[in-house]
Amino acid sequence: MATLNVEQPKVDKSVATASTKEQHDILAEIASLREANAKLLADAAVKASGRGFDPSDLAGRNILATLDGPILMLKIDLSRRMGQSKSGRSELVATTAGNKRIDTDKGPVFLGLNVYAR
Repeated sequence: MATLNVEQPKVDKSVATASTKEQHDILAEIASLREANAKLLADAAVKASGRGFDPSDLAGRNILATLDGPILMLKIDLSRRMGQSKSGRSELVATTAGNKRIDTDKGPVFLGLNVYAR
């Protein structure tokens, strides 16, 4: 008579002995981490493609930008100076350093802003 050896799957006892609530919590945490990872990857892809608008790109240029749905809000510290303009005739207060594309439901719009003092 032939003997059949069947190997039993190895089970991580820490998960196997966890209560149903603990298992649910673990699965919820995994789902949350996957969702956060997917968002980070999507944001990185948008930024790498050069499309989309990242308000944090303007932070070093004395512009605090927030995009809330279709509303773009800009805050500029008018007491701050960033040095002479390229022409040397004025002093730069804030700049977007070129045009920034903002994708909206109605198509792309562009933001180009220079604030200066004479």
